[in-house]
Amino acid sequence: RTFDFAIIALMLCTATSSHADSGIFHATYTCEHGVTVPTVYATLETGENVAIIGVEGQQVGLAKNAPANDVSGYIWWTKGDEASLYFRSGADGSDEATLLSDCISFQ
Repeated sequence: RTFDFAIIALMLCTATSSHADSGIFHATYTCEHGVTVPTVYATLETGENVAIIGVEGQQVGLAKNAPANDVSGYIWWTKGDEASLYFRSGADGSDEATLLSDCISFQ
């Protein structure tokens, strides 16, 4: 599923210190082996929730934090202050590998 990455970039560029009012939330997660994952969560005007995570030297945009079941790509699962990163691959998206686990957010 795709979304307009330019809209998110514009939202991030115009963000002020009042993140709660702007629909933007920043978090940094520390994962196993000291790996950090900077993350920005945003709610678009359409109401769609998106996340942009910094992983493997790139920024990855995710709609609803995971690809559809039959699509390859990164999966960022969060629950409270904890998160894990997976990568789904294969022609039908059936192969899934854990990339990072035991991620905890700090402000």
